[in-house]
Amino acid sequence: MSNQYIIEPSQDTIFALSTPPGEGGIAVVRISGEHALSVARGVFRTRGPRGQDPEPRKMHRGDILGEDGELLDDGIMVYMPGPRSYTGEDLVEIHIHGSPVLVEALSEAIHKAGARPAQPGEFTLRAYLRGKLNLTQAEAVIDLVRAQSREGLRQAARHLHGSLGEKIEETRQRLISVLANLEAEIDFPEEIEEEGSRAEEREALRQAEREIQVLLAGFRFGRITQEGLRVAIVGRPNVGKSSLFNALLGRRRALVDREPGTTRDVVESAREIGGKRVVLYDTAGQREAAGHVEAEGMAIAEEFCQIADGILFVLDGSEELGEEDRGIADRLARSSRSLGEGGERTPPIVVVVNKSDLPLRIKEEEVEVIAAGSKVVRVSALTSEGLDRLRERISFLAGGREGAGETWISNLRHYRCLEGAAAEVRAGMRASERQTPVEFVAEHVRAAVGWLGEMLGNEFMSDREEVLNEIFSRFCLGK
Repeated sequence: MSNQYIIEPSQDTIFALSTPPGEGGIAVVRISGEHALSVARGVFRTRGPRGQDPEPRKMHRGDILGEDGELLDDGIMVYMPGPRSYTGEDLVEIHIHGSPVLVEALSEAIHKAGARPAQPGEFTLRAYLRGKLNLTQAEAVIDLVRAQSREGLRQAARHLHGSLGEKIEETRQRLISVLANLEAEIDFPEEIEEEGSRAEEREALRQAEREIQVLLAGFRFGRITQEGLRVAIVGRPNVGKSSLFNALLGRRRALVDREPGTTRDVVESAREIGGKRVVLYDTAGQREAAGHVEAEGMAIAEEFCQIADGILFVLDGSEELGEEDRGIADRLARSSRSLGEGGERTPPIVVVVNKSDLPLRIKEEEVEVIAAGSKVVRVSALTSEGLDRLRERISFLAGGREGAGETWISNLRHYRCLEGAAAEVRAGMRASERQTPVEFVAEHVRAAVGWLGEMLGNEFMSDREEVLNEIFSRFCLGK
């Protein structure tokens, strides 16, 4: 169940452990709020002059005290007065040795001294409510903490430093300028040269839509860098799918056996390839004669092919191409056509000719026909021959960065806000071209401004409290 927040600046002083729970070299407990320093004084006895505030942003060594004033530890305190702190209010960090028992004792003492335990994400929520971060930056904090690849880490860092928010605000200001001109046209029609004004408005709207579309175009790449590239390994039994799966991972993760149907469910594992997190799915072998359980595994494999970002279609190079291979190729082709007709992006396919350590019996011209323009890579899962080329090809499955610039979106909320803004901008352009009364054009532009404002977390969000509760409840304690 999600935590419910009061979406307004709170006067409470809060605390939480900000380092991972468990044993460690150090643990850091944060205290934030109007009384953060006085609470800290109740649990930390400085070794400097008494009765005066510690010098801000410097480490001060002292004694850590428990509920009854007993000595718990030798630690460090850092005082950061607001508004120049993470939360925008007075904030204290207390550094102690990383013992779970010690953290619990200190937490009890802090609670008794007048602070309450923070809810998940409450520190970052306070930073947002006090204008230290916009909502895209606040969401970047959790992306940064949860990043599972170097590319995802870089993307989150760019968002945290404001690159996405700046782009959105630039487009939003462009639309606000158009809206101001439209409002002037409504209020002072006799002073506005209508045709020239309309042409300028349409050009500004076209520019705004181009800027929005650039970000929308980067959504797939952004999602992949943040969540991982999903790659399904498919093929008939005994072509070496599980061996290839293990070889790509660099460890034994899936069972390998000559008996057909060894893999009956989807085996999933992840590793970093080319700076991106890649989630590999070893699927059940596709064949006609299969028992009930194996058939269920094959059905699940088909489902994973539908959601995959890329597919490795594995063939056995030491055997001639069979009807089962051709049947899989036909199913993949039909699935691609079905997705394409529905307007969805079809997952790219790499044909992997395995067992290159054995004499080649598969006919290359037949492989080319089955590949139908897809890349073909020859490998040996046994000797690792060709695996580097395959890894390089897998990294390309994420797609190019064309049109996406250096800032991508990976958040579905952002995508929906941008889609809403783009739709309103297009509607505004159509209304302007049809010489629709200017009030209708202005209404569409105003709605587009609202969508971008909602993405940034402006106060006029229609469902602001629900959105913020949903976002910040996903944070860990201490952030």
